[in-house]
Amino acid sequence: MALQMKRKTKLLKKLPRLQSNLQWMRMRMRMRMRMRMELRMELRMELQLLQRTKPPLLTNLLRRKQQLLQPKKRRAKKKLHLLLQRPLLPNLQRTKRKSQMCLEPQQKMELHLKNLRSYIAMLSMITSPLAYAPAAPVVASGMRTVAPSMGVAPDLSDKPWTSGEISDAAGLEALADKLNPIVGYWDPLNIGGAGSPETIGWFRHAEIKHGRVAMAAFVGYCVQANGIHFPWNLQQPIGPINAGIPTISFGDISAAGGPADQWDALPSAAKLQIIGAVGFLEMWGEASKALELDGQVHYVRGGKPGYYPTFKGRIPHPVPFNLFDPFGLTGKMTPERKEKALLAEINNGRLAMIGIFGLISASKGLIVPGLDSLGITPYAGEVMAPFSSINADLPYVTDMLKYAIPGA
Repeated sequence: MALQMKRKTKLLKKLPRLQSNLQWMRMRMRMRMRMRMELRMELRMELQLLQRTKPPLLTNLLRRKQQLLQPKKRRAKKKLHLLLQRPLLPNLQRTKRKSQMCLEPQQKMELHLKNLRSYIAMLSMITSPLAYAPAAPVVASGMRTVAPSMGVAPDLSDKPWTSGEISDAAGLEALADKLNPIVGYWDPLNIGGAGSPETIGWFRHAEIKHGRVAMAAFVGYCVQANGIHFPWNLQQPIGPINAGIPTISFGDISAAGGPADQWDALPSAAKLQIIGAVGFLEMWGEASKALELDGQVHYVRGGKPGYYPTFKGRIPHPVPFNLFDPFGLTGKMTPERKEKALLAEINNGRLAMIGIFGLISASKGLIVPGLDSLGITPYAGEVMAPFSSINADLPYVTDMLKYAIPGA
Protein backbone atom coordinates (compact mmCIF):
# COMPACT_ATOMS: atom_id res chain seq x y z
CA MET A 1 0.00 0.00 0.00
CA ALA A 2 2.82 2.39 0.84
CA LEU A 3 4.53 1.49 -2.43
CA GLN A 4 1.39 2.31 -4.42
CA MET A 5 1.04 5.64 -2.64
CA LYS A 6 4.67 6.41 -3.38
CA ARG A 7 4.20 5.64 -7.09
CA LYS A 8 1.03 7.73 -7.18
CA THR A 9 2.89 10.65 -5.61
CA LYS A 10 5.63 10.43 -8.24
CA LEU A 11 3.05 10.34 -11.01
CA LEU A 12 1.30 13.38 -9.58
CA LYS A 13 4.60 15.23 -9.57
CA LYS A 14 5.22 14.31 -13.22
CA LEU A 15 1.69 15.22 -14.27
CA PRO A 16 2.34 18.95 -14.95
CA ARG A 17 5.34 18.12 -17.07
CA LEU A 18 3.43 15.48 -18.99
CA GLN A 19 0.56 17.90 -19.54
CA SER A 20 2.95 20.57 -20.87
CA ASN A 21 4.57 18.00 -23.19
CA LEU A 22 1.14 16.97 -24.42
CA GLN A 23 0.18 20.58 -25.12
CA TRP A 24 3.45 21.17 -26.93
CA MET A 25 2.92 18.03 -29.02
CA ARG A 26 -0.63 19.08 -29.92
CA MET A 27 0.60 22.52 -30.95
CA ARG A 28 3.31 21.02 -33.13
CA MET A 29 0.80 18.67 -34.75
CA ARG A 30 -1.52 21.58 -35.56
CA MET A 31 1.37 23.52 -37.04
CA ARG A 32 2.37 20.56 -39.17
CA MET A 33 -1.18 20.07 -40.44
CA ARG A 34 -1.46 23.75 -41.30
CA MET A 35 1.89 23.65 -43.08
CA ARG A 36 0.83 20.63 -45.12
CA MET A 37 -2.36 22.37 -46.19
CA GLU A 38 -0.40 25.41 -47.29
CA LEU A 39 2.10 23.24 -49.12
CA ARG A 40 -0.70 21.49 -51.01
CA MET A 41 -2.13 24.77 -52.17
CA GLU A 42 1.26 26.10 -53.22
CA LEU A 43 2.06 22.78 -54.90
CA ARG A 44 -0.85 23.20 -57.31
CA MET A 45 0.26 26.71 -58.24
CA GLU A 46 3.91 25.72 -58.60
CA LEU A 47 3.13 22.66 -60.72
CA GLN A 48 1.03 24.77 -63.09
CA LEU A 49 3.90 27.21 -63.45
CA LEU A 50 6.49 24.46 -63.87
CA GLN A 51 4.39 22.68 -66.52
CA ARG A 52 4.50 25.80 -68.69
CA THR A 53 8.26 26.05 -68.75
CA LYS A 54 9.22 22.37 -68.15
CA PRO A 55 12.52 22.98 -66.38
CA PRO A 56 14.96 20.11 -65.77
CA LEU A 57 13.93 19.94 -62.10
CA LEU A 58 10.34 18.94 -62.93
CA THR A 59 11.53 16.42 -65.53
CA ASN A 60 13.87 14.73 -63.06
CA LEU A 61 11.24 14.59 -60.34
CA LEU A 62 8.64 13.10 -62.67
CA ARG A 63 11.16 10.53 -63.87
CA ARG A 64 11.92 9.66 -60.26
CA LYS A 65 8.22 9.35 -59.52
CA GLN A 66 7.81 6.86 -62.37
CA GLN A 67 10.71 4.82 -61.01
CA LEU A 68 9.13 4.75 -57.56
CA LEU A 69 5.83 3.52 -58.99
CA GLN A 70 7.50 0.36 -60.29
CA PRO A 71 7.13 -2.30 -57.54
CA LYS A 72 10.19 -4.27 -58.70
CA LYS A 73 12.71 -1.56 -57.91
CA ARG A 74 13.42 -1.93 -54.20
CA ARG A 75 16.23 0.63 -54.20
CA ALA A 76 13.76 3.30 -55.24
CA LYS A 77 11.48 2.31 -52.38
CA LYS A 78 14.34 2.63 -49.90
CA LYS A 79 15.15 6.09 -51.22
CA LEU A 80 11.49 6.99 -50.91
CA HIS A 81 11.49 6.16 -47.21
CA LEU A 82 14.24 8.75 -46.77
CA LEU A 83 11.91 11.41 -48.12
CA LEU A 84 9.44 10.89 -45.29
CA GLN A 85 9.57 13.51 -42.62
CA ARG A 86 10.67 12.34 -39.19
CA PRO A 87 7.96 12.39 -36.50
CA LEU A 88 8.34 14.46 -33.40
CA LEU A 89 8.74 11.75 -30.76
CA PRO A 90 10.11 8.17 -30.82
CA ASN A 91 6.84 6.67 -29.57
CA LEU A 92 4.96 8.28 -32.46
CA GLN A 93 7.55 6.87 -34.83
CA ARG A 94 6.97 3.35 -33.52
CA THR A 95 3.21 3.86 -33.76
CA LYS A 96 3.55 5.06 -37.33
CA ARG A 97 5.64 2.06 -38.29
CA LYS A 98 3.10 -0.33 -36.76
CA SER A 99 0.26 1.37 -38.58
CA GLN A 100 2.15 1.22 -41.88
CA MET A 101 2.76 -2.50 -41.41
CA CYS A 102 -0.99 -3.05 -41.33
CA LEU A 103 -1.58 -1.16 -44.58
CA GLU A 104 -2.05 -2.79 -47.95
CA PRO A 105 0.65 -2.33 -50.64
CA GLN A 106 -1.58 0.05 -52.59
CA GLN A 107 -2.25 2.14 -49.47
CA LYS A 108 1.47 2.24 -48.72
CA MET A 109 2.20 3.49 -52.23
CA GLU A 110 -0.45 6.22 -51.84
CA LEU A 111 1.12 7.26 -48.56
CA HIS A 112 4.55 7.40 -50.21
CA LEU A 113 3.20 9.50 -53.08
CA LYS A 114 1.57 11.85 -50.62
CA ASN A 115 4.88 12.47 -48.90
CA LEU A 116 6.59 12.79 -52.28
CA ARG A 117 4.18 15.56 -53.27
CA SER A 118 5.08 17.43 -50.12
CA TYR A 119 8.76 17.00 -50.92
CA ILE A 120 8.25 18.28 -54.48
CA ALA A 121 6.38 21.27 -53.11
CA MET A 122 9.24 22.13 -50.78
CA LEU A 123 11.77 21.86 -53.61
CA SER A 124 9.66 23.99 -55.94
CA MET A 125 9.32 26.67 -53.26
CA ILE A 126 13.09 26.80 -52.94
CA THR A 127 14.04 26.69 -56.63
CA SER A 128 11.28 28.72 -58.26
CA PRO A 129 12.41 32.12 -56.89
CA LEU A 130 15.92 31.42 -58.19
CA ALA A 131 14.62 30.32 -61.60
CA TYR A 132 12.24 33.19 -62.29
CA ALA A 133 13.94 36.10 -60.50
CA PRO A 134 17.08 37.95 -61.58
CA ALA A 135 20.17 36.56 -59.92
CA ALA A 136 21.81 38.82 -57.35
CA PRO A 137 25.45 38.34 -56.40
CA VAL A 138 26.08 37.13 -52.88
CA VAL A 139 28.43 39.54 -51.18
CA ALA A 140 29.94 38.70 -47.82
CA SER A 141 30.46 41.30 -45.16
CA GLY A 142 33.47 43.47 -45.80
CA MET A 143 33.52 42.81 -49.57
CA ARG A 144 33.16 45.45 -52.26
CA THR A 145 30.08 45.27 -54.45
CA VAL A 146 31.18 45.65 -58.04
CA ALA A 147 29.10 46.08 -61.18
CA PRO A 148 29.60 43.49 -63.95
CA SER A 149 32.80 44.28 -65.80
CA MET A 150 33.54 43.81 -69.47
CA GLY A 151 35.74 40.75 -69.00
CA VAL A 152 39.06 42.48 -69.53
CA ALA A 153 40.34 42.45 -65.96
CA PRO A 154 40.34 39.68 -63.35
CA ASP A 155 37.55 39.74 -60.80
CA LEU A 156 39.16 40.80 -57.52
CA SER A 157 36.01 42.22 -55.93
CA ASP A 158 36.52 40.00 -52.87
CA LYS A 159 39.67 41.94 -51.96
CA PRO A 160 39.53 45.38 -50.36
CA TRP A 161 40.72 48.30 -52.49
CA THR A 162 43.22 50.16 -50.35
CA SER A 163 45.14 51.95 -53.11
CA GLY A 164 45.15 55.69 -53.66
CA GLU A 165 44.96 55.28 -57.46
CA ILE A 166 41.90 56.29 -59.46
CA SER A 167 39.08 53.82 -58.83
CA ASP A 168 35.81 55.52 -59.87
CA ALA A 169 34.21 57.90 -62.35
CA ALA A 170 34.97 60.94 -60.20
CA GLY A 171 38.70 60.23 -60.37
CA LEU A 172 38.55 59.71 -64.14
CA GLU A 173 36.68 62.99 -64.55
CA ALA A 174 39.28 64.87 -62.53
CA LEU A 175 42.07 63.29 -64.60
CA ALA A 176 40.28 64.21 -67.85
CA ASP A 177 40.04 67.86 -66.77
CA LYS A 178 43.79 67.90 -66.13
CA LEU A 179 44.58 66.26 -69.48
CA ASN A 180 42.30 68.33 -71.69
CA PRO A 181 39.91 70.80 -70.07
CA ILE A 182 38.40 71.61 -73.48
CA VAL A 183 37.23 68.08 -74.29
CA GLY A 184 36.64 67.14 -70.66
CA TYR A 185 35.42 63.78 -69.46
CA TRP A 186 34.32 61.52 -72.32
CA ASP A 187 33.57 57.87 -71.49
CA PRO A 188 31.63 56.16 -74.30
CA LEU A 189 32.36 52.68 -72.88
CA ASN A 190 31.06 53.67 -69.42
CA ILE A 191 34.25 52.41 -67.82
CA GLY A 192 33.92 54.73 -64.85
CA GLY A 193 30.27 53.94 -64.16
CA ALA A 194 30.11 50.19 -64.79
CA GLY A 195 33.73 49.21 -64.24
CA SER A 196 35.40 48.09 -61.03
CA PRO A 197 38.61 49.71 -59.73
CA GLU A 198 40.51 46.79 -61.28
CA THR A 199 38.93 47.44 -64.68
CA ILE A 200 39.73 51.14 -64.48
CA GLY A 201 43.35 50.32 -63.63
CA TRP A 202 43.50 47.89 -66.56
CA PHE A 203 42.25 50.50 -69.07
CA ARG A 204 44.55 53.21 -67.73
CA HIS A 205 47.60 50.95 -68.00
CA ALA A 206 46.56 49.82 -71.49
CA GLU A 207 46.22 53.43 -72.66
CA ILE A 208 49.63 54.43 -71.31
CA LYS A 209 51.36 51.33 -72.72
CA HIS A 210 49.78 51.60 -76.17
CA GLY A 211 50.53 55.32 -76.20
CA ARG A 212 54.23 54.62 -75.60
CA VAL A 213 54.28 51.98 -78.34
CA ALA A 214 52.50 54.37 -80.72
CA MET A 215 55.01 57.16 -80.04
CA ALA A 216 57.91 54.83 -80.86
CA ALA A 217 56.06 53.50 -83.91
CA PHE A 218 55.30 56.99 -85.24
CA VAL A 219 58.93 58.07 -84.98
CA GLY A 220 60.10 54.78 -86.48
CA TYR A 221 57.67 55.09 -89.38
CA CYS A 222 58.89 58.57 -90.21
CA VAL A 223 62.56 57.46 -90.04
CA GLN A 224 62.05 54.37 -92.21
CA ALA A 225 59.82 56.19 -94.73
CA ASN A 226 62.68 58.64 -95.40
CA GLY A 227 65.17 55.84 -96.14
CA ILE A 228 67.23 56.28 -92.97
CA HIS A 229 68.89 53.01 -91.94
CA PHE A 230 71.97 51.49 -90.29
CA PRO A 231 75.04 51.26 -92.54
CA TRP A 232 75.95 47.64 -91.68
CA ASN A 233 74.57 44.23 -92.57
CA LEU A 234 71.53 42.71 -90.96
CA GLN A 235 72.89 39.18 -91.42
CA GLN A 236 75.96 37.63 -93.02
CA PRO A 237 77.98 34.41 -92.78
CA ILE A 238 80.41 34.26 -89.87
CA GLY A 239 82.99 31.59 -90.73
CA PRO A 240 81.70 28.01 -90.88
CA ILE A 241 78.91 28.61 -88.34
CA ASN A 242 76.29 29.91 -90.77
CA ALA A 243 78.02 29.76 -94.12
CA GLY A 244 74.83 29.02 -96.02
CA ILE A 245 72.82 32.14 -95.18
CA PRO A 246 72.71 35.05 -97.66
CA THR A 247 74.12 38.45 -96.79
CA ILE A 248 71.39 41.03 -96.22
CA SER A 249 72.13 44.63 -95.29
CA PHE A 250 69.85 47.22 -93.74
CA GLY A 251 70.11 49.07 -97.04
CA ASP A 252 68.50 46.09 -98.80
CA ILE A 253 65.63 46.13 -96.31
CA SER A 254 65.19 49.89 -96.71
CA ALA A 255 65.05 49.56 -100.50
CA ALA A 256 62.04 47.22 -100.26
CA GLY A 257 59.64 50.18 -99.98
CA GLY A 258 57.73 51.75 -97.12
CA PRO A 259 57.92 50.65 -93.48
CA ALA A 260 55.33 47.90 -93.99
CA ASP A 261 57.21 46.53 -97.01
CA GLN A 262 60.41 46.65 -95.00
CA TRP A 263 58.83 44.48 -92.32
CA ASP A 264 57.73 41.95 -94.93
CA ALA A 265 61.30 41.86 -96.32
CA LEU A 266 62.82 40.83 -92.97
CA PRO A 267 64.06 37.22 -92.81
CA SER A 268 62.36 34.74 -90.50
CA ALA A 269 65.13 34.80 -87.89
CA ALA A 270 64.88 38.59 -87.51
CA LYS A 271 61.10 38.50 -87.09
CA LEU A 272 61.26 35.71 -84.52
CA GLN A 273 63.86 37.65 -82.53
CA ILE A 274 61.70 40.78 -82.54
CA ILE A 275 58.54 38.89 -81.56
CA GLY A 276 60.43 37.01 -78.82
CA ALA A 277 61.88 40.23 -77.42
CA VAL A 278 58.45 41.85 -77.33
CA GLY A 279 57.05 38.78 -75.56
CA PHE A 280 59.79 38.95 -72.93
CA LEU A 281 59.15 42.65 -72.30
CA GLU A 282 55.44 41.96 -71.94
CA MET A 283 56.07 39.10 -69.52
CA TRP A 284 58.49 41.14 -67.41
CA GLY A 285 56.11 44.09 -67.23
CA GLU A 286 53.21 41.88 -66.04
CA ALA A 287 55.21 39.80 -63.53
CA SER A 288 54.11 40.54 -59.97
CA LYS A 289 57.47 39.31 -58.61
CA ALA A 290 59.37 41.82 -60.73
CA LEU A 291 57.07 44.61 -59.53
CA GLU A 292 57.46 43.58 -55.89
CA LEU A 293 61.25 43.85 -56.21
CA ASP A 294 60.72 47.56 -56.95
CA GLY A 295 58.23 47.96 -54.10
CA GLN A 296 55.25 48.09 -56.47
CA VAL A 297 52.14 45.95 -57.03
CA HIS A 298 50.22 45.03 -60.17
CA TYR A 299 48.01 47.74 -61.64
CA VAL A 300 44.82 45.68 -61.14
CA ARG A 301 45.70 45.31 -57.45
CA GLY A 302 46.08 49.00 -56.80
CA GLY A 303 49.48 49.54 -58.40
CA LYS A 304 50.57 52.51 -60.47
CA PRO A 305 49.30 52.27 -64.08
CA GLY A 306 52.13 52.56 -66.59
CA TYR A 307 54.90 51.54 -64.21
CA TYR A 308 57.49 49.21 -65.77
CA PRO A 309 59.91 47.28 -63.52
CA THR A 310 63.63 47.88 -63.79
CA PHE A 311 66.21 45.53 -65.30
CA LYS A 312 69.34 46.49 -63.37
CA GLY A 313 70.16 44.04 -60.61
CA ARG A 314 67.14 41.86 -61.46
CA ILE A 315 68.35 39.76 -64.40
CA PRO A 316 71.48 37.56 -64.41
CA HIS A 317 72.46 38.89 -67.82
CA PRO A 318 73.95 42.41 -67.56
CA VAL A 319 71.53 45.06 -68.88
CA PRO A 320 73.01 48.56 -69.17
CA PHE A 321 69.70 50.43 -69.51
CA ASN A 322 66.12 50.14 -68.32
CA LEU A 323 63.28 50.09 -70.82
CA PHE A 324 61.53 53.03 -69.17
CA ASP A 325 63.72 56.06 -68.48
CA PRO A 326 67.04 54.46 -69.54
CA PHE A 327 69.04 57.56 -68.58
CA GLY A 328 67.36 58.16 -65.19
CA LEU A 329 65.95 61.58 -66.05
CA THR A 330 62.67 61.18 -64.16
CA GLY A 331 64.47 60.41 -60.91
CA LYS A 332 65.78 63.97 -60.79
CA MET A 333 62.34 65.57 -61.21
CA THR A 334 60.22 67.03 -58.45
CA PRO A 335 56.85 65.37 -57.77
CA GLU A 336 55.01 68.30 -59.39
CA ARG A 337 57.21 68.16 -62.48
CA LYS A 338 56.85 64.39 -62.69
CA GLU A 339 53.04 64.60 -62.50
CA LYS A 340 52.99 67.16 -65.27
CA ALA A 341 55.29 65.00 -67.42
CA LEU A 342 53.03 61.97 -66.96
CA LEU A 343 50.00 63.98 -68.10
CA ALA A 344 51.94 65.15 -71.15
CA GLU A 345 52.92 61.55 -71.88
CA ILE A 346 49.26 60.47 -71.95
CA ASN A 347 48.32 63.31 -74.30
CA ASN A 348 51.28 62.63 -76.59
CA GLY A 349 50.44 58.92 -76.59
CA ARG A 350 46.85 59.61 -77.63
CA LEU A 351 48.03 61.83 -80.46
CA ALA A 352 50.62 59.25 -81.53
CA MET A 353 47.99 56.49 -81.69
CA ILE A 354 45.91 58.64 -84.01
CA GLY A 355 49.02 59.53 -86.04
CA ILE A 356 50.32 55.99 -86.61
CA PHE A 357 46.91 54.72 -87.65
CA GLY A 358 46.59 57.70 -90.00
CA LEU A 359 49.93 56.85 -91.66
CA ILE A 360 49.01 53.17 -92.05
CA SER A 361 45.57 54.07 -93.44
CA ALA A 362 47.10 56.51 -95.92
CA SER A 363 49.56 53.85 -97.10
CA LYS A 364 46.60 51.58 -97.89
CA GLY A 365 45.00 54.25 -100.09
CA LEU A 366 42.41 55.53 -97.62
CA ILE A 367 41.54 59.20 -97.46
CA VAL A 368 43.25 60.79 -94.44
CA PRO A 369 43.01 64.59 -94.33
CA GLY A 370 46.44 66.17 -94.02
CA LEU A 371 48.38 62.99 -94.89
CA ASP A 372 47.25 62.35 -98.48
CA SER A 373 49.54 65.06 -99.84
CA LEU A 374 52.71 63.79 -98.12
CA GLY A 375 53.51 61.21 -100.79
CA ILE A 376 53.41 58.18 -98.47
CA THR A 377 54.56 55.01 -100.23
CA PRO A 378 51.54 52.79 -100.89
CA TYR A 379 51.49 49.32 -99.38
CA ALA A 380 49.83 46.39 -101.19
CA GLY A 381 50.27 43.76 -98.47
CA GLU A 382 48.29 42.85 -95.38
CA VAL A 383 48.95 45.15 -92.43
CA MET A 384 47.79 42.67 -89.80
CA ALA A 385 49.76 39.70 -91.19
CA PRO A 386 53.01 39.22 -89.22
CA PHE A 387 54.60 36.95 -91.88
CA SER A 388 54.98 37.18 -95.68
CA SER A 389 56.08 34.89 -98.53
CA ILE A 390 59.71 35.39 -97.50
CA ASN A 391 58.92 33.52 -94.28
CA ALA A 392 57.59 30.40 -96.02
CA ASP A 393 60.22 28.34 -94.19
CA LEU A 394 58.20 28.73 -90.97
CA PRO A 395 55.42 26.23 -90.18
CA TYR A 396 51.88 27.07 -91.36
CA VAL A 397 52.94 30.33 -93.05
CA THR A 398 52.27 28.95 -96.56
CA ASP A 399 48.77 27.81 -95.53
CA MET A 400 48.13 31.20 -93.93
CA LEU A 401 49.08 33.03 -97.14
CA LYS A 402 46.74 30.84 -99.20
CA TYR A 403 43.76 31.50 -96.94
CA ALA A 404 41.05 33.75 -98.32
CA ILE A 405 37.93 35.03 -96.60
CA PRO A 406 34.86 33.25 -98.02
CA GLY A 407 32.81 35.56 -100.19
CA ALA A 408 35.45 38.28 -100.26
